[in-house]
Amino acid sequence: LYYQSLKRNIKESRVSAIVLEASSGYASKLKRDFPTIKLFFHVHNIPKQEEVVPSFVNSIDGCFCISQFIQNETIKRLRVTPQKVSLLYNSVDLQQFSPLTIEERERLRVRQGFGVDDKIIIYAGRLQPYKGIKQLLEAFCKINDPNIKLLIVGSSFFSLSKPTSFMRELKILSQEKEDRISFTGFVPHQQIQEYYQMADIAVLPSMWDEPFGLTCLEAFACGLPVITTKSGGLPEIVTPKCGTLLERDSHIVDNIHSNILTLLNNQSLLSSMSLEARLRAGNFDSKDYFNNFCNLIKQYE
Repeated sequence: LYYQSLKRNIKESRVSAIVLEASSGYASKLKRDFPTIKLFFHVHNIPKQEEVVPSFVNSIDGCFCISQFIQNETIKRLRVTPQKVSLLYNSVDLQQFSPLTIEERERLRVRQGFGVDDKIIIYAGRLQPYKGIKQLLEAFCKINDPNIKLLIVGSSFFSLSKPTSFMRELKILSQEKEDRISFTGFVPHQQIQEYYQMADIAVLPSMWDEPFGLTCLEAFACGLPVITTKSGGLPEIVTPKCGTLLERDSHIVDNIHSNILTLLNNQSLLSSMSLEARLRAGNFDSKDYFNNFCNLIKQYE
């Protein structure tokens, strides 16, 4: 029923291109029914097994990849020529995600129950083992400074989340420092910038191959230095001037701990990295995204 409705809408509209967003199963049908319309695959993750088949690969005219990492994986796994694969970085809204004045930041902190002199670490993302939140909690529990707080923003799976065994494990782990750790649960995207804006640094220690790392970019846009890992597309976003890339190895907990203290105990370093973070985010401005998107499609005309 969905495909019949889609097919009817395409026939009734003046469509020159179709972009598949997590809808790879329709590729061969669309190419069969609309052979003259360009068909593109927007690749957000490492291609799945069902996409590594000739019927899918032969149906698409081009791939738009959200990072060089995903671009390389797409070429390797789909066995397409590099000419068929283009880079289209994700973007961030620099109006929504932006630093606050000192006065605005203090008011926001007080409203959320923090002290104006607290040093706040933020983690934003899904509460899943591969996101490194457990390693961050273990590192934070080694910090005894009462003014350093940890703000954990997110749930196991967006707004549909239910308590999981891993979330219960995180709660138990945080009991040792529960007076300095705050769990917000799921926060709608239109409100999440407020949590970045009252923090000092972001720690996003991904333990899997992160396709891009949008939370890292959102933190940069709010002027936060980021401590993260050498995973997936993250090294393409993070530079030494605005963040720290850690190895995903047996020393990850100790390295998170030491890098947090290095940043929070050096105000000069923190300030310079904060300025550089905002500048870095400017390279991924959402105002440029639509033009970049359209220009890619025009290359295939």
